[in-house]
Amino acid sequence: MIDVIPAIIPKSALDLAKDVEKVKEFAGIVQVDIIDGKYAPSVSWPYVDQKKIELPFKENIQYEIDLMVSNPEDVWRKWVSAGASRIIIHLESTDKLKEIIDEFRKEELLYSQIGIALGVKTNTEEIYPYLEDIDFVQCMGSPNIGHHGEVFDEKVLEKIADIKKRYVDIPIGVDIGMNEETIPKVLAAGASRVAVGSALFGAEDIKSQYEHLSSL
Repeated sequence: MIDVIPAIIPKSALDLAKDVEKVKEFAGIVQVDIIDGKYAPSVSWPYVDQKKIELPFKENIQYEIDLMVSNPEDVWRKWVSAGASRIIIHLESTDKLKEIIDEFRKEELLYSQIGIALGVKTNTEEIYPYLEDIDFVQCMGSPNIGHHGEVFDEKVLEKIADIKKRYVDIPIGVDIGMNEETIPKVLAAGASRVAVGSALFGAEDIKSQYEHLSSL
């Protein structure tokens, strides 16, 4: 079985709450894509809704915050303070990745984890220096990030296998293009988590679909 994480790209705080409410009774964690319109072309909450950052239903569910933003070193602490359990930093989004990881560890955030997202077009070797210092890796399933419904790029399978061979114990997730056809492929390559957007929220019965995808 694979760990299915509902993936949300919220247009507003209300939009986020509505989607979380759909899955909070059966999903242990959700991924929220935070997009500033600079690192990725689309824009999400809170960059389109500059209200106070609040994560709804924290008593029921954990949050994985995928920071698709330029200069994540300026904002990651806000999300940890808001209650995020996991923070994802895109390797290509900053030249201060080591500093972010070091600061994260120094602050002894015992109940939070930090992971690195790796783009399809980025050489896998670029993530190797960080593997000992992070909690997990997220491989992006398409170069077109920040959108749901993108086609999965199978070049990612080789990246997953390469990382797993080098560091067998690290959890590897995949985001974008995850559905009942692609999930078995990434699982076979070595992934243990998938972030699922349209293939889950587009289902008529979201809970049944979640259980189906989790059983693949």
